[in-house]
Amino acid sequence: MVVGGGGPKEVIYYQAPPYDELFDYLVEFFDWFNKTQDSIIKAAISHLWFLIIHPLDDGNGRIARTICEYVLARVEKSYYSKIYSISKTIYENKKAYYEVLEQTTGFRIKENPLDITAWLRFFLQTLLKSLQEAEIGLQYIKEKTNFWDKHIDKELNPRQVKVLNKILDIGSKNFEGGLTKKKYVAMTKASTTTATNDLKQLLELGCIKQTPGTIGRGTSYFVNTLV
Repeated sequence: MVVGGGGPKEVIYYQAPPYDELFDYLVEFFDWFNKTQDSIIKAAISHLWFLIIHPLDDGNGRIARTICEYVLARVEKSYYSKIYSISKTIYENKKAYYEVLEQTTGFRIKENPLDITAWLRFFLQTLLKSLQEAEIGLQYIKEKTNFWDKHIDKELNPRQVKVLNKILDIGSKNFEGGLTKKKYVAMTKASTTTATNDLKQLLELGCIKQTPGTIGRGTSYFVNTLV
């Protein structure tokens, strides 16, 4: 049983099948799973189907997502690890996840109880978002690799390397407001004089560039990722 709230306000979102029918439902599920060709739709259905059976007191969601990830890995023949995680994206959108599960498996009366269109739509949209996030992450890795390939021979101190890596890890374009002396001091705990000297050296080495139109205390910089 899946419940929400507490006391008199407790709400039953889902009632699992009776215990004495559980074994038959699991046999049916695994029979279908083993005989059905791997596909994205299979991943979506197996996720939902296992949740509907709900065989455990706890951990049904985690196992359902693991089964889903397993099917997706087989679809793309990822024998080691995938570069994306739909489970992570689902976790980041838990509210929408539970809402669509309620629409699909809850107590709402539907003209066609077997209609899982809403779930499939959510699943495919979430998978697309997961892939897009992975693509962005790969772009950050490429940007960072190209940067250090270009500056591998530069003699940088640990403070400079730390700041550059931090900016590159989140994507240079996502570092809001650019790199300033104040931010440099905050990240490295260095003195303002040391920060000034470090930034001056990074400019001279071509690791960073001054943001056009910024001067004085408002001077900011951006990491030079152009190869």
